[in-house]
Amino acid sequence: MHFDPFEKEIMNKTWLNNPKFHLLFNESEQAIRLKVTLAIADKSWKSQTKNAVGGMIGLYLLEKQDHKIGLQDMIREPSFMPVMSVSEDYELNPNKNGYYIMPTTYQSKINGNFILSVTA
Repeated sequence: MHFDPFEKEIMNKTWLNNPKFHLLFNESEQAIRLKVTLAIADKSWKSQTKNAVGGMIGLYLLEKQDHKIGLQDMIREPSFMPVMSVSEDYELNPNKNGYYIMPTTYQSKINGNFILSVTA
């Protein structure tokens, strides 16, 4: 994940490269409960990552805004885990712009196939 104080050079900025999935709900007065699961879908995952810490997976939850995505939009940081699957429970209030779910690894520039499941 890109964070300005740590990544000054433009070639190192990885924030916008992460996949993002837009959640948009019909306007309602009730909060919506979600369970989001991220699973690694690659048998060779462990051989692709050089260390267990860098290959840990997690989910960021961001509120979608009209401006460029930034850390100020973060609702919840991931609890990175060195496992093949993680799940997070959220209770979200519908808004006009929605939310982004962003799967990520702990270390930047680690790529791999994954499955994302959202149930409400």
